[in-house]
Amino acid sequence: MPRMESKYYTHFVLTEFEGTGFGEFSGVVQFDKTSQPRFGSDDARRMLAQNFDVDVNDLHLIQFSQLH
Repeated sequence: MPRMESKYYTHFVLTEFEGTGFGEFSGVVQFDKTSQPRFGSDDARRMLAQNFDVDVNDLHLIQFSQLH
């Protein structure tokens, strides 16, 4: 299966971040996926939470949009 790379602008808040209570982040992230060409916001939340080593319920997406 071919590798799919998609870039997204993300803006999100972590409600539990390194003991400080919260952290707000924004920027472009690139997701690599072989099974589906586009990500939904739930997919993004799961992957971001995994990368930050936090529970998915502690990550709140404010904005998520694919870049072309």
